Amino acid sequence: MLSCSFVAITLLAFHPGTALIVILVAIAGGATSGGQAVTIAYSALFYPPAMRAAGQGFTFGMGRLGAVFGPRLQEF
Repeated sequence: MLSCSFVAITLLAFHPGTALIVILVAIAGGATSGGQAVTIAYSALFYPPAMRAAGQGFTFGMGRLGAVFGPRLQEF
């Protein structure tokens, strides 16, 4: 799923026409949302029940850190 989002976002860099931009953004958004849902389901299965809430919180926290610092890394 996330690879589809990667491809769609990469194709946006080539300045396609307006109709293709709309389609690529829809694909990127849908694939990213699907990837997040898979991450939630996987982390629920990965962590044992005694630490599942902490494990999912850690997983979400790492995703948010990537969302915050990822764009900053592009500046270097």
